[in-house]
Amino acid sequence: MGNEMTRDWTNAELAARAVADPTTAGADLVAIAAARPTARTTATPPAAPRTPRPTSTPTPTCGVTLPDGVSSALVCSSPAATVTLPGFTTPDYLGSEIWYGFKSPTGNLACAWYDGGTVLCNAVVLETSLPVDPRSAGVEGEISCARGLWVGDQGAGVMCAGDVRVVDVIPMTPTVPVLEYGQIAVSTDYPYPWTSSDAPHDPVACQSSENGVICWNTQTHHGMKLSRQTAVYW
Repeated sequence: MGNEMTRDWTNAELAARAVADPTTAGADLVAIAAARPTARTTATPPAAPRTPRPTSTPTPTCGVTLPDGVSSALVCSSPAATVTLPGFTTPDYLGSEIWYGFKSPTGNLACAWYDGGTVLCNAVVLETSLPVDPRSAGVEGEISCARGLWVGDQGAGVMCAGDVRVVDVIPMTPTVPVLEYGQIAVSTDYPYPWTSSDAPHDPVACQSSENGVICWNTQTHHGMKLSRQTAVYW
């Protein structure tokens, strides 16, 4: 009997004992249940670490603070493709000289290459106020800085007094070429009509778009944007 208490019974043997001696059935069923392998539990694998989303690399602003609506991808790089525009003759009261510049497809905006490597732009209709240019404080005729901006070797700012008269005539001159939307023209592709110096000047690029005209110095990246609703410079 002592050997029966210590031996390990197989399930088949325990079942046979239960049939031969029913008094042992209860204890044997417990033994059978204990002998059964426990159900396997599937371990939940640890959650994979989340891959952080790549953060967008800010586009460099090339040392200048750009206003809203001006792309650093445009202003901080040299234009890849440009167009060459023909010259036009100014009216007699401006000397009947050959000038270079353009007007927008709507005819509301006009720009001209000017003395000293400067590009001047104005608007026939401007539905906003021009910013105050501290560099022009005290300039005679400043009150007539009404509709235009300039950009060149010295930065960018508001046109004053006599500067405006050249670009004023562009929208009214049929021979002035149109800079179509998406096209870019660069000032150094043209001779300046009355330059005060033979020294080279920084190239100024101008792009026409449905949102206005943007002109910028391709070396210093200063520039301006002009449209019917916008007049800003940086």
